[in-house]
Amino acid sequence: MTDLFRQIEKKTGIDMRRASKLANSFKGGIHDEYTARQVVKHGGKLIGKRLPRQTEERIARKILEKRRDHR
Repeated sequence: MTDLFRQIEKKTGIDMRRASKLANSFKGGIHDEYTARQVVKHGGKLIGKRLPRQTEERIARKILEKRRDHR
C-alpha cells in the first residue's frame, strides 16, 4: 500500500483496501436505484455508520440524478 493511502487511513480511519474493493465492485456503473442504494449502504458500513432510510433514499436519488445529468 502506498504512503498516501496510509496517510488517508490514519486521518480518516477508513481501511483503504475496503474502500478500493467497494469502488471496484461498482466499476460497471450505477444504472438503477437498487445499485445506488447498495453503494450508499456499503459506504455507510465502510465508515462505520448506519444511515437512516430517508438519508439513504435521498443520497441514492441524488446519485441517479447526477448520472442522468452527465449523459
